[in-house]
Amino acid sequence: MKQEQRRSRVFGFVVLWSLLAGAFSASAQIISGQINNGSLWRENITAPPGNGDGAGQMVVGIWDSSGNALGNSSVTNGALPFLPGPYAFSLGGALIPDTYTVIAWIDGNENSEVDDGEPYGRVAVVVGSNSVGKVRINLVDDNDLDGIPQWWEYHWFQYASDPFAYTGDSDPDGDGLTNLEEYRLAVDGYGFDYLSPANWDTDGDGMDDGWECRYFDTELYLGMNPVATDASSDFDGDGLSNWQEYC
Repeated sequence: MKQEQRRSRVFGFVVLWSLLAGAFSASAQIISGQINNGSLWRENITAPPGNGDGAGQMVVGIWDSSGNALGNSSVTNGALPFLPGPYAFSLGGALIPDTYTVIAWIDGNENSEVDDGEPYGRVAVVVGSNSVGKVRINLVDDNDLDGIPQWWEYHWFQYASDPFAYTGDSDPDGDGLTNLEEYRLAVDGYGFDYLSPANWDTDGDGMDDGWECRYFDTELYLGMNPVATDASSDFDGDGLSNWQEYC
């Protein structure tokens, strides 16, 4: 009788363990959805962020409520910028009920880490007893909505106490151009990629960037050049050097 009782207890334990294991397995969920890419980052200027080679990868990763990284996956890679998408993703496979943070980002230096200045999108996802689908992540350049991309802000203000504190209306270098104006001049194809919002005289020729840009014709692509030393030139041919006219 005692032997039968022991067998019964052992059998009951096995059944209970199997039920618990089955319940745990059923709670191991995934998060899936799509990434909409709004980033126009070409990653064509020197690091940081990225490495300046004009290529990278789109990565999506997941963190638990304690901030522990649980893994990531490369969604696509190649020349930047990527097309708008959408791009499908699926994460997890062993997720327990929790609130997770899912981040998609453009990984310019392909180190699979979310580096300062890299474009990203973030969502919080609550996982319960079922997998969660149809999650939408909007990946953007300007997360603080100040009109200028964070990759551009971080590149030029990386040594500031807060590289993202300036707004599009700020003029931290006092050259007469706002950050937004300098950004647009830098990316609009005039050859001013390295026009610096952190240096009043980017090319070091003694004439401030604002003055040089004022005398650059954006329609004819002619005039003063704020990223090339031209103080001794006579742009308008009036017999006075650019420096003399500036003074």
